[in-house]
Amino acid sequence: MLVDSVSEVGGAERVLLGLLRDLDPSRWGSALCLLAPPGALSAEAAAYSPVTHHPAGRYRNLLGVGKAVVECVAEIGRARADVVHTNGVKAHIVGGLAAALCRRHCVWHVHDILDPRSVLVGLALRIPATLFVATSHAVRVRLEHLGVEAARIRVVHPGLDLERFDEAGRRGSGAAVRQEVSLPPDAPIVSMIGRLQPWKGQHIFLAAASQVVERFPATRFLLVGDAQFGLHAEYPRRLRRLATALQLHEHTHFLGQRADVPRIIDASTVIVHTSVLPEAFGLVVLEAMAAGRPVVATRAGGPCELIDDGVTGVLVPPGQPGPLADALIALLADTRRCENLGAAARAKAAQAFAAEATARGIQDAWDEALRLPLPGVATRRPSGMRTGCLRVTEGAR
Repeated sequence: MLVDSVSEVGGAERVLLGLLRDLDPSRWGSALCLLAPPGALSAEAAAYSPVTHHPAGRYRNLLGVGKAVVECVAEIGRARADVVHTNGVKAHIVGGLAAALCRRHCVWHVHDILDPRSVLVGLALRIPATLFVATSHAVRVRLEHLGVEAARIRVVHPGLDLERFDEAGRRGSGAAVRQEVSLPPDAPIVSMIGRLQPWKGQHIFLAAASQVVERFPATRFLLVGDAQFGLHAEYPRRLRRLATALQLHEHTHFLGQRADVPRIIDASTVIVHTSVLPEAFGLVVLEAMAAGRPVVATRAGGPCELIDDGVTGVLVPPGQPGPLADALIALLADTRRCENLGAAARAKAAQAFAAEATARGIQDAWDEALRLPLPGVATRRPSGMRTGCLRVTEGAR
């Protein structure tokens, strides 16, 4: 049984959907328990697995969380689940407790570089997990720093269904997106795709864009995404005001949350990733690589495991608009280099990040968990963990 704390679709949920789609039915069956009311994830997941909803509410509401644990215990029994797979911090608090009460193995899929100051992270690390699946080596290193034994961590990179991106290119989806937002057919397009949150660095993107238009005034910038999971609802408005202040209102298009990411990428000349904090993986970086588009990403966390600097993309320092603008200007000035980077990126994505390999890796972890003894509840404070702090990691969903 898989447990997720949200029913919106973010990067971790894209990985979960790919896992459900690519499960080997001769090895494993699945059931999905969502700790939130029905949403976009519910509809997509229902094509691959039975889905139930048991909203936990805010995690400060202990009564709501306790009720969700009890309901999750019942779902484990109904599904006759051998393993509980918890997709994120909040999912592990509920699903991990339910698994422990049922004496079932739990595999915690960690999609974030966990914040040692977070109360929720501290609580989750005290709840038993037989194995941890880390989405990158950067996530693995943080888990070890927080006291998790290296022998219990398996790194399984997310993968992609490459056919989705090939199909978008064959259909000429990019031209349709250009027409939708009234862009000239020859205008360079630089796109940033992801949740609108300050740590994702969209303000850095806009600051760099103001420098790029001085050299290439025909360039258009697409911001795809919105505030999600109840975090930083005011940030999109701040970004719009910043675009106006930087005189980018005619160059910038806010497209909101979209389900057609392959079409957006197909329309783009370059994809940008500007997180100011280390990213656990950076799924949109891999999506751009799969579509054969050059990527400029910050040199921190997961993107360093995806991009060979200067070969399959370009890495720049986080939080600095100047180097980002310089990298974009250099790419827009050299069409041949863009094509070479995109082709090399596509080849690496196809070789190293196929969705089927991700599903096999996670199923291998489930198989392994069944061969191991059940863990006990942690009684000591994990290494590096401080108590009494109310800060919650933004990505710890």
